[in-house]
Amino acid sequence: TTTETDLQSKVEAKALELKEKLNNICEKVEIAGPGFINFYLKNEVLRNELEKEIKTVETKYTDLNVLVEHSSPNLFKPFGVGHLMNNFVGEFIARSMKLGGAYVKTMAFPSDISIGVAKALFIIQKDIKDGKKDLEYFRQTNEDEVVAYLGEAYVRGVKECEEEINLNEAKKVLDEMYNITDDELLKLINITREKNESYFRKVLNEIGTNIDKFVFERQAGEVGKKIVKRNIGKVFTESEGAVVYIPEEGRKDINTSVFINSQGYPTYEAKDLGLIKMKFDEFLVKTFYQLKI
Repeated sequence: TTTETDLQSKVEAKALELKEKLNNICEKVEIAGPGFINFYLKNEVLRNELEKEIKTVETKYTDLNVLVEHSSPNLFKPFGVGHLMNNFVGEFIARSMKLGGAYVKTMAFPSDISIGVAKALFIIQKDIKDGKKDLEYFRQTNEDEVVAYLGEAYVRGVKECEEEINLNEAKKVLDEMYNITDDELLKLINITREKNESYFRKVLNEIGTNIDKFVFERQAGEVGKKIVKRNIGKVFTESEGAVVYIPEEGRKDINTSVFINSQGYPTYEAKDLGLIKMKFDEFLVKTFYQLKI
């Protein structure tokens, strides 16, 4: 339409105008669709900025203790491009802090307990029952092959649990994951987690990253749940079988949050609370997100 043509012309004119103004720092400026303009910085500009930042940062964090949490993929999934992006950002921060004189530790916080993991375990248990897999397969097979199979089980679990009967079975597995009474399931959880961690460490090592500590979601959830229970009546309130945090009246910036749900499971809020305690107990340092940079 005429309106669309006029808008496109205005965008093109603005792009040309910006290109003229930014000619000294941009290699090129191009339109990337309606409402989007891509800027390509010149290599020498990036190098100059990096050199200036290096000079600025060299003594900026001397003797500061820093914990950087990054590269925290969910279990039962091969390492992907999204994980790499998280790794690159975290690794850049960790190395920058070290360059600035800080004492740096790194940790990852993989998810090892969720309905998604339960669906995958439901599939694996079916395969074991059908004689297609056994615990020795997980013990003796290399990490790459095991993780590839776990990824397939995850996908199959999502698909098969579209049926209500299978979803209910997966929920039973999740219940069991939180209240383990089945020794075989415990062995399965432990061996798959060990294989996942070994695989993650190998991949991270191949791209030049070392993670000092892995803290799993299950561990943080147990710690967080204890903290919440100890503070019922002080900070937290029991409500309809759950445990929640209710902000003071007038705090419009904070919503009521569930920390232990009605099934007795710690939510992400409780897991984060446990994780914070574990960070300080383990490292006695400031985590990166608390630094004013």
